[in-house]
Amino acid sequence: MRAVCERLGPVLLTVLLLSVLAAADEEGPDLEAREREARRLIDLSGVYRSMDFWPGMAVSAAGPYRGQASPEVFEVLEITLRQGYDSAVAREIEVQQLSTNFDPDAPGPIEWWFNSDLGRRVESLELRANSPEGSQQMQSYSQFLASNPAPDEQVEAAERYDRATGRSESLSRTLYAMTESIFLALNEVAPQDRQLSAEQVEEQLAKLKIQLPMVFRGFILAQLLYIQKDLSREERSELVAFSESDSAQWLYRNHIKGLDRALENGSRRFREAFTARLAKQSN
Repeated sequence: MRAVCERLGPVLLTVLLLSVLAAADEEGPDLEAREREARRLIDLSGVYRSMDFWPGMAVSAAGPYRGQASPEVFEVLEITLRQGYDSAVAREIEVQQLSTNFDPDAPGPIEWWFNSDLGRRVESLELRANSPEGSQQMQSYSQFLASNPAPDEQVEAAERYDRATGRSESLSRTLYAMTESIFLALNEVAPQDRQLSAEQVEEQLAKLKIQLPMVFRGFILAQLLYIQKDLSREERSELVAFSESDSAQWLYRNHIKGLDRALENGSRRFREAFTARLAKQSN
C-alpha cells in the first residue's frame, strides 16, 4: 500500500496543482467582472456620492476646533485630513465590499431602476438638491416646513426611504468618525494642562454619538421631503418599494459595511499622516 501511495504521490500532486491553477483562472476573470459591476452600481447609486465630498467634510468638521490649536498645527490638521479621507481610496474599499459579497441576482433590478424614467428623475432631483442653488432652496423649504408641515403620507414615505437607504445613518457615522479623529488628534498635541483625561474624552464622544443621529435625521428628512415633493403619491410609493426590495437592500447594507471599513481606514491614514507631519516639522 505504501509503495502504491509513493507511486501515486507525484500524480496526485500534479492533479491538485492543476486544479488550483484552474480555479485561479476561473476566479480571476470572475472577480474582475464583479469589480466592474460593483463600480457600475456605485456610479449609479446616489448613496455613494457623499464619499466625493469626504475631504471637504472632514475639514468642515474641524472648523469648531480651530481655536484649540496653533495656526501651524491646524494647517497640518487640514492637510492631513484631506489626505486621510481620500475619496478615491474610500471608493475602492466600497468596490471591494460589493465585489466580495456579490449577489448575481441583484444588479439587474438595480440597474433597471436607476435607468428607468422615475429612477433618472429622482437622481436628477437629488443632484439639484445637492447643488449650491439647491441647498439654498432646501433651507428655505425647511423654514417653510416649520410652519407648514408636510402631509403625513409624504413624511412616512421619506422616513421609510431614509431607513431603507441608511442616508441619515451613514451621514452621522461619517461625521462622527471624522470628528472623533479630529478631537483625539488635537487632544494628544494640546499642552498638558489643557489635555482632557480619558474619562473626559469618553464623556464628550458619548454625547457626540447621541447628538449626531438626531441632528442628521432631521436634516435628511427635510432634504428628502424637498426632493420628493414634486413626485406624485404613486411615484413616492414606487421609490420606497424599490429601496425596500431585496436587491436594493443588498446594495445599501453593503454600502454601510463598506462605509465603516472606509472610515476606519481613513481615520488611521489621517492619524498616521498627522503624527508624521508634526514630527517632521519639529525636527
